[in-house]
Amino acid sequence: MTRLPNAPLQQYHCAEGMNVAIVIRCLTLSTAFVGACALGLSPMIDYSALRTERQAQFFADGSMIVVRASNPQGGNLALDAEPLLDQRRVVLVAGVTSSGSAGPKTYCRDLAPLSPPSDWPSHVYWRNRSGELVHIEPIDQGEAARRMAAECRTSR
Repeated sequence: MTRLPNAPLQQYHCAEGMNVAIVIRCLTLSTAFVGACALGLSPMIDYSALRTERQAQFFADGSMIVVRASNPQGGNLALDAEPLLDQRRVVLVAGVTSSGSAGPKTYCRDLAPLSPPSDWPSHVYWRNRSGELVHIEPIDQGEAARRMAAECRTSR
C-alpha cells in the first residue's frame, strides 16, 4: 500500500495487483487475534474440568438453561451468549477469561429463540476443545431449577 500525496494518513490506495480482499481479511484476523489476547480469552474449557474443578451444576426450566459454576480468581467462565441447536441437540460452549473475581457465578441462557424440542433438557451437550460433544447430565428440572430460572428472568 502506498500513501496518496497530500492525503491524510488514513487514506491509502492499493498498489497495482494487490488484492483488497486479502488485505481486509488479514487485517480482520489480526484484529480478532489481538482482541482475544487483550481480553485474556483462553481456549474452550472441557466438560470434565467444568464438573470437577468448577463444580458446575446445570438447571432447566421452560426454555431457560442455567449453569452455576465456581470461578477461581481471574479465571471466569465465558459461556457463549447463544447456544447452538444441532440435530435436536442443545450445544453449549465456553472458554475462560483472565479477569473476574473468585466465587460462584450463574449463567442464564434463554433457548426460546432456538425453538428446541419439548424434551430439550435430555439433549444438552458440551463441546470440548477437541470438538467432541459430551452429554450433560444430570440437569436438575425440579424446584431448584424453577428458582434459578426465575432469578434469571427477573435479573434481566
